[in-house]
Amino acid sequence: MISSLNVASLVFGLIAWIVPVLNIARIEKLDYTRWMFSFMISFGSCAISLLIQIYYYYFLIKDGDITALIDTNGVVALAATILFMGTLLINIIFAIILTLYNRRTMR
Repeated sequence: MISSLNVASLVFGLIAWIVPVLNIARIEKLDYTRWMFSFMISFGSCAISLLIQIYYYYFLIKDGDITALIDTNGVVALAATILFMGTLLINIIFAIILTLYNRRTMR
């Protein structure tokens, strides 16, 4: 059960990073609703991934596995920080590229 939480968190984290990258690759086909949906999917996946990690800690505490909690604490905190900052950075880059593309095509 607990190991499947880590896999699910990883999958949602990858979704949070892959969605904006794919949209940068197909920027010509995006309209307002699609890129706004992309932002929501990306940040929503990041939030779900972090929420899963909170539940991972909850189950470790509930099972009394304090040793595993202590062993994984630093890595999970680092991974959560990298996930959030990476998602934010990729989406900012996506927004800048989208803005520049829209300005270029409007002229």
